[in-house]
Amino acid sequence: MTTHQINLELPAEMRELVHIGSAITKLIDAAPEISNVEDTVYELQLAVHEICANIIDHSYKTVDDGKIQLELVINDGHFSADICEFGEAFDPNSVPMPNLDEGQIRGYGIFLVNELMDVVKYSSTACGNCWHLAKQLN
Repeated sequence: MTTHQINLELPAEMRELVHIGSAITKLIDAAPEISNVEDTVYELQLAVHEICANIIDHSYKTVDDGKIQLELVINDGHFSADICEFGEAFDPNSVPMPNLDEGQIRGYGIFLVNELMDVVKYSSTACGNCWHLAKQLN
């Protein structure tokens, strides 16, 4: 099987996130062995978009010219996204579980990403902050 990879560097602005959806669609289209394409594309776009939106809202909240680097890969029916940025560090364990019995406006992002992906890891070093998302597609 062939590896398909797309690398992006985007300004940390909400209007730029449209490029993520296009890149994921292009990756899935290049991997004909993927079944249930419409649902798969939606779930991957939602998870990656949510992490990037959180980076823009929280990590770069006091920075005007932040960048987000993405490496999106499909290999042997396996999707991975490595998302790196250079804003404020974050502790994913500090985010409370949303109350699913009562509606709330915000606070579902990390929960949703964890539900959609098989692997969700975050690391922070002096060189930057990185998210690794992975999902077996078939």
